[in-house]
Amino acid sequence: LPIYSRMQRPFILLVILLFVFMLPSALWAGTVKFQHHENQFISLSDAAFPEEIKFQVSTLYKNRTIFELPEASFHFLMVTVNKARYYLWVTAPDVEIDLQNIQLGTFVGYNLLSSENWRHSVDNASSLQSIAVIDAYYTNALASLHAKAQSDPKYRNSMLYDELVWDNSSAKRLYNYAVSQYSAEFDPAYVLYSSAYMAYWELLYKLFYKYYHTNSFKGLSHVEAYSRLNDDLPAEGTNALFLIHFFRDGTSLPALKENYEKLKNKMSPRQMAYVKSRIFSEQTPTAYQKTDFIFGIDIDAALQGFYVRDTSDKQNVLIFWSYWDQQSERELLLLRHIDQKFQSHYNFIYICIDSESKKEKVKAMIYRNRINGFHLIPESSVAFQKSLYKKSLKIRALPYYVLTDPAGNIIASEELSVDVSDRLIKKLEHYSLEF
Repeated sequence: LPIYSRMQRPFILLVILLFVFMLPSALWAGTVKFQHHENQFISLSDAAFPEEIKFQVSTLYKNRTIFELPEASFHFLMVTVNKARYYLWVTAPDVEIDLQNIQLGTFVGYNLLSSENWRHSVDNASSLQSIAVIDAYYTNALASLHAKAQSDPKYRNSMLYDELVWDNSSAKRLYNYAVSQYSAEFDPAYVLYSSAYMAYWELLYKLFYKYYHTNSFKGLSHVEAYSRLNDDLPAEGTNALFLIHFFRDGTSLPALKENYEKLKNKMSPRQMAYVKSRIFSEQTPTAYQKTDFIFGIDIDAALQGFYVRDTSDKQNVLIFWSYWDQQSERELLLLRHIDQKFQSHYNFIYICIDSESKKEKVKAMIYRNRINGFHLIPESSVAFQKSLYKKSLKIRALPYYVLTDPAGNIIASEELSVDVSDRLIKKLEHYSLEF
């Protein structure tokens, strides 16, 4: 072992502590070791939060991949072997799994299950059985609510590209129907292991706060917002609603850290694992595409110049947004993930309509949030008002989205924000197949 001087030891200790703090969980308790073929790529994530909680490879060999697991009485995980997905239920500190000849079933220290019908493969493991019951209940509840909204116009405002949208009255009706029909209480120790539980309460949160009681949290402190959640919505959704409101997708890194510091005493171990992983992933830079700026006095000429110069033959997504709108930063963060998904089909062009007097602050906001793509900062304060896009599309609310072909001809538009509806994603999927 190397010997360090007294002056060096505090520095070494500080480096170790900083490294441990940056990990999603600071206390490691076991390992999962996979034996596999050389051409197999193995990844491991949380079963309920596969996009939010991803485990880093500890040791990698040609035929062996090892992951470290944080301390817990059990783990419910998603294993991806190349593109095939399986659920893994781990109850022992250290397990070894042979993926060269995959066998589903119950083994010493773990269960390996099909990701499609895992609930039907659960044996007598009481905790896993509890999660299966919860997941089945909320899966059925979600299916019932969507069927209700699709079949009865009273429970929706519109349905375009199979994407449901509500107004105030239809959202209230569907929310009240859900509360009257689905109010079972389950052990709170298990509910956050079900992705269907999270999806159900995310829908109810959206119906109640995005369509029915909008601006409910304006001006409220963290404690007041927490009390509001508990007072407004049923208690059985508390575990999910806490994460959905304070730590949902689109929350900036500073806000994640602030919410964590103010609310960590109210978190369960499961909630804390989710939040720490969110913070860790936001701190980790992603580099797939650079940020470019388009300059011009007015919007129409600047965009026309871009269409002429662009040789990618991609379609375009124009995002009109406002620097002064408090919700814009959240919207840009949500679009960052959509951009990654559709970057092979579309150029994403962000047009800040009121950036003329705040150019440097707008740029700093874009760089700080790692918003990749193209950014147009018009040099005229009236550029948006004079734009043909505003006049022809009658843009009144922001953000506003315009889809164009490679030459800049408009093929679709969308006025609902990504924070409220997934309809933009549905349109992007639809038109990416058309061209």
